[in-house]
Amino acid sequence: MALPTRSQLLLPLLEVLQDMGGRAKPADAIAALNDRFQVPVEVQEKTVEYSWAKWGHRVRSPWRQNIHWVRQEAATRGLIDRSEHGMWTLTDKGSKSLVDCQPGTILILYETPNGQVLWADAQTAAGSMKDGTVDLIYHSPPYPLTTGRAYGTFTVAQLIELIMSCAPEWKRVLTDTGSMVLNLKDVYLPSSETGGAPERSIYIDKLVCALVEETKFHFADRHFWRNPSCAPTTPWVTVKKVRCGADIEHMLWFSKTAQPFSDSTQVMSPAKASTIATYLAKARRAQKNVVCESGHNNVFEEQIAKAARGEQILVLPRTVQEFSNAAPQVKLKALLAQAGLPPHPARMPIDLPRFWIKFLTKPGQRVHDFFLGSGTTGLACEELGREWGGNDRSLSYLLGSALRFPPGVPRFSQSGLETAA
Repeated sequence: MALPTRSQLLLPLLEVLQDMGGRAKPADAIAALNDRFQVPVEVQEKTVEYSWAKWGHRVRSPWRQNIHWVRQEAATRGLIDRSEHGMWTLTDKGSKSLVDCQPGTILILYETPNGQVLWADAQTAAGSMKDGTVDLIYHSPPYPLTTGRAYGTFTVAQLIELIMSCAPEWKRVLTDTGSMVLNLKDVYLPSSETGGAPERSIYIDKLVCALVEETKFHFADRHFWRNPSCAPTTPWVTVKKVRCGADIEHMLWFSKTAQPFSDSTQVMSPAKASTIATYLAKARRAQKNVVCESGHNNVFEEQIAKAARGEQILVLPRTVQEFSNAAPQVKLKALLAQAGLPPHPARMPIDLPRFWIKFLTKPGQRVHDFFLGSGTTGLACEELGREWGGNDRSLSYLLGSALRFPPGVPRFSQSGLETAA
């Protein structure tokens, strides 16, 4: 089997320490990782001479050195205690980040007036649902980031495999007029594959082709979410300055049939000042309706009249939606800290699911998020009067999501777990 990269070792290292009672000597932890990944003896024993500047030259094992770097990263994130020399010890934060369900586990964690949250992975949750019962699947799977996340690291191949293994079930549970929206982000290929050159992965395009050709989804449209608060993170942008900062993510809209339900009048937005100024100028000129050769009107008399009366003008949405993700969630962070729960590292702005729920569903219809995380999709559904369901494999993040709903909502209790029907 292929050896994991440094970014893929974080979660296994934490799991190994958990299995060893939460603390272990470095040599024992490394030996457990060797067993787990069946590391060949020649890789374990291979050494390379490193130049450490003023400290001179040192002979080190590249494999062991990678593990030590991962341990250092885990300590920086507060997942491993760095205070005790010669021992690697999980912190409370590190232990809580590992509370993930096993495949096949499915438990009702809590319910709201309109929704139900399951502790289950995406494959298990989808397999338990009835045919044609969901009007919109809206979710944001883990991005294949080389730096990884606390909830796990996925390579491009692993992410595509995960989505494609779930796709037939996702299509099955959709109604005939139902849709699925996937939020994904462009990533660079690992330097090990490009010889150190900055090259974008085409995994999103491969995934679109696979969902259409293999699962027979209909590709309705591709939208883009622009996050103006997105800070550049890659050294190709910040250090070497050979690429531009990216603030766009893909919103891929698929449907079960060729005619999904959608209503763009539900997501119209106020016109910009420049648009209103154009209509006011036309009103002053008393410009009349003009019909093009195609038969379509190229001047909107109703909008011009509204502008002249000083009324609000709404315009149809474009395929680029701009929602900032910089708004501080002070209240949620305080609640999580009080409960001793970790914040989800990839929370989305509520405007994002709100747009798609209003666009692709009617009040009373059902939405499901198979990667619920911090519960933003559920919060938007409660606000908009949609029934909803969600699931995630992380118990810690789901418990944190429950804090986002009003007091009085039934809560998870250790003695009150139920098995989902």
